[in-house]
Amino acid sequence: QLTSAQSGLTGEGLLVMGGRSADTTYLSSVQLYDVTNDTWATKTAMGSTRMQFVAQKYPDGDVFIFAGRNAASLTATQIYDPLMDSYSAGPAMSAGRPYVFSALLSDDDQVLMGYGDSDTRSG
Repeated sequence: QLTSAQSGLTGEGLLVMGGRSADTTYLSSVQLYDVTNDTWATKTAMGSTRMQFVAQKYPDGDVFIFAGRNAASLTATQIYDPLMDSYSAGPAMSAGRPYVFSALLSDDDQVLMGYGDSDTRSG
């Protein structure tokens, strides 16, 4: 069982990134689901374990990975190139942010991010 993973569509299929396993191990793994052939392929893992983060796809196909947490809230960001199956470092955030959401604003590649930072849940 996988929880708190991030997923998103690429030109090749559905990416499933990071999360936490049933035994509460934080994950950095990345898998690509090919909808046409109903198959899974293992891709290069992220540089760190990460859950409750954003993987925002840009119009050029790159994926901006930011926020989230593992044992602590994360400030490091990464840019994933699905065609090359490789990562580059992105700009560090000023503070870690778990429980985030984002939206790509028009065609200028700016990302709007909202977040919450509480581990307390009710209901």
